[in-house]
Amino acid sequence: MALSELSCSAEGCQKPGHRVMYHSKNDEKRVYCSSHVGVAVRQWDADYPNGDEFPELHDQPTSDVPRMARADEIDGYRSVECRDCGSEAFAKRRIGQEPEFWTYACRNCRKGARILTKHSNYGVAWDQVREWVKDRDGRECIACSSDSHLHVHHKKKLVYFETTKEANQPENLVTLCKECHKDRESVHEPGRLNGDDVRYLAL
Repeated sequence: MALSELSCSAEGCQKPGHRVMYHSKNDEKRVYCSSHVGVAVRQWDADYPNGDEFPELHDQPTSDVPRMARADEIDGYRSVECRDCGSEAFAKRRIGQEPEFWTYACRNCRKGARILTKHSNYGVAWDQVREWVKDRDGRECIACSSDSHLHVHHKKKLVYFETTKEANQPENLVTLCKECHKDRESVHEPGRLNGDDVRYLAL
C-alpha cells in the first residue's frame, strides 16, 4: 500500500500519510501527514531513543572560513556586509575584481554555501549522529523509500549554522538516498524555499 493511502497517526487527523516513523527496538511504525510530522519527530526522539541516546554534540565551528575571514588570516577571505540584509557575510576574493563584485556567503540570507563549505566541519560525533538518524528513519529514504546508498541530509545547510551542535540536531536531519540527496542539493537556495523542497522539508 502506498504511503499516501495511509492515514496520519495523529489523534483526530485523517490526512494522507507523508512519512513513516520507525523504532527498531520496539518494531513499531507510525505514519504522519506533513502537518504533524515535525511534532512527531521531536516527540519520537524524546520517547524512543532507538536503543541509544542521541550522541552528545559539541560546540565546534561548522566552517573555518568565518574565523579566517575575521582574522584576515588568509588573503582570499574577508568579512564583509551582506548587500541584501546588512548581516555579516564572508567574501571570497577574486583576483582582478573590485570588492563589490566578490562572491560571498551570508548565513542570514542562506546563500553562498560553497564558500563556507570549502573548510567545513561536521563535528567529532558525526558518524554516530548519521547512524542514529538512519535508524530513526527506518534505514530508508524518506522521499522514495529506497534502502540503498543512504545519506543523511541537513535540511538547513550545515554551514549556515555557527556550530555543529546547532546544525546536527535531530529535527534538522533526514535520511535520503543518493539520488534524492543529489536532487535536494541541486535546488536553488537563496534564502527562500521553493515548491520542490516540500517533499523533503516536512518538519
